[in-house]
Amino acid sequence: YANTATYTFKIYDVGNVASWTPVACTVANWEVSWEANDRVLPGIVASSFSADFFGGMALSTWRSILQDANNNYAVEIHKGLDVYWRGFIIPDQCSIELVNGQRFIRIVASDGFQMFDRASNTYKFSGVKRFTEQIAESLTKLNFWNLYDGFLASEAFLPNSAYTYTEGSLLWTGSLSEGLWWEDYKYNTYRDFFESLCTSFGLQLFQDKGQ
Repeated sequence: YANTATYTFKIYDVGNVASWTPVACTVANWEVSWEANDRVLPGIVASSFSADFFGGMALSTWRSILQDANNNYAVEIHKGLDVYWRGFIIPDQCSIELVNGQRFIRIVASDGFQMFDRASNTYKFSGVKRFTEQIAESLTKLNFWNLYDGFLASEAFLPNSAYTYTEGSLLWTGSLSEGLWWEDYKYNTYRDFFESLCTSFGLQLFQDKGQ
């Protein structure tokens, strides 16, 4: 982990969070950026993180993180007790650089939204299924629950007699798999699904405070 005056940065194995050993290092500079998108334009708004660390762990430990091919490592940024951002480290975009005798570890991470580009042939269901279920099951297929602990969908107004805090337009509506997930025996990507959903309901999909 590393600290600034306001933020704490944690790097950990998402499959072994409970056994991590804190090792202090220093962050030289960092940035979280979101893809440019109109505030009211529906769709997916991806984000990424980059930072330069030095010290703390042995160089061999840094290398094992940067050479991980299974995206097992994550970055978590805290502001006080609150999570500010979470993401998966992208090893092939990370590097180790030597500057004036000091080794700097360049860490690059993303919110995982690039995994939406995977074909959805592993996700199948029969009949009509609620969109809230389709979202949750899709994120499970993509291993998002290894990093995130929930999702929040904005709710459309419903008649007062039918409205509770757990209900909304995504819960009350659904679809068949054919047409949305596959057509003519060709599977769409998860991105196709989420983009279609966002466009149909006028929603944006983005990370907000680690969720």
